[in-house]
Amino acid sequence: MRLSETQISNITDQWIVDYLRTDTSHLVPRLCHRIPSSDPAGNYYLVSAANEIAKSQPGTALRLDELATAPGALPTETSTTISYAPFAAVKHRTRELIPDETRRPGQGLELNAMRRITRRLLNRLLNDLDAIFVRLFADDDLYAAGNKVTLTTGAAGTSWLSYTSANTDPLGNLRTATDAVAMAIGRRPNVVAMNPTTLRTLTGHPAIADVLQYTTPSVISDSLSVPRVLDLALLETDTVIETAAPGATSSPAYVLRDNDDGVGCAIVAYRPPEGRDDGIASFLWIDCPGPTSGRHGPNVRFYRDDARGGTWADAEICFDLRCPALDGSSLVVGAYLVHKAIC
Repeated sequence: MRLSETQISNITDQWIVDYLRTDTSHLVPRLCHRIPSSDPAGNYYLVSAANEIAKSQPGTALRLDELATAPGALPTETSTTISYAPFAAVKHRTRELIPDETRRPGQGLELNAMRRITRRLLNRLLNDLDAIFVRLFADDDLYAAGNKVTLTTGAAGTSWLSYTSANTDPLGNLRTATDAVAMAIGRRPNVVAMNPTTLRTLTGHPAIADVLQYTTPSVISDSLSVPRVLDLALLETDTVIETAAPGATSSPAYVLRDNDDGVGCAIVAYRPPEGRDDGIASFLWIDCPGPTSGRHGPNVRFYRDDARGGTWADAEICFDLRCPALDGSSLVVGAYLVHKAIC
C-alpha cells in the first residue's frame, strides 16, 4: 500500500524531531539558543551588562542601597533602554534525486530508504550550518581581548597538551572564561564545545582527570556521555568539513580546530536550559520558515518528478546566526574562545 503525501510528511516530521533530539555530533543545535521567527527579517535583543547586571556603583541610575527604603516610602523607580539589532535570514537548500530504477517494480519508496535519505540530508544541512557558525564565531580576531586566550607550546607552555608544564592550567582557563562571560551577560556559562581530539586531551589532563575521578556520575552529568567540569557541560562536536580549495586534494578537518592560526578549538558559552527563554544567550539560531516549504527548522520533503523519472528528497533551512553580546568595537564578549589548546 502506497502512503499518501500527508502520511509521508507526518512520518518525515517525526524523523526530523527524533534526529534533532538525539543528535550529539553537531555544534549549532547544542550551542545556540534557537528562536523561531515568522519573518525572515526583523530585530533581535542585544544583551549588555548595563541591562543585565544589578547597578551597584555610585553614579548609576539605581544603587542597591536605594532599594532599602523606609516603611511606607515610595520605592525607587528606574528605567532601562532595550537595544535591538537587525537580522536577515538566508535560505540553504540541498536535495537529491532517487531514480525510479532503484526501486522495486510497482512499489513506492521504502520507508527505511526514505529515513536514511532524510537523516543524510539533515546531516548535510547541519554540517553546513556548523561550518558557517565557525566562520562567524570561532575566529580569535572577532573576540574582545578579555574573552579569549591563546595557549603556548614548549616545556613551559600553557597548552592543555603540556601535561608536565607548571604553567598548564585548564581549570584556570575555564574559570577565567566563566567569569568573563558572566560579567558580560549576567549568566554563568554552562557549556564548552570542542572537537574529539581536544576533549580527549582535556579530560586526560591530570588536573581535569582528578576532578572527574572523584566526582560521582550523577553529579558529572545527566548522562555519562556528557561530563561536566566547573558546571560546564563538555560538548563534543565531531562535524568534519572540507578545507581544501575546489579541485585540490581533499583535506578534511574537524570544524573546531586543534592548532589553527585562525580558528579556535574550544568555545565557552551560555545556552538557556530547556524551557527557559529570557532572551539571554551567548549565541542565537534564528529559525525562520523556509520559502519553499513554509516551515520552521531543517525540514525534508519528498515529491515526484515524472520528467526526471524519480523522486526528489529536498531539504531546506532558513536561518541567521547571531551573537547578541558585543562590545563597542563589535567584538564578542558573550562567549569565550580558547585558541591552540593542544598546540
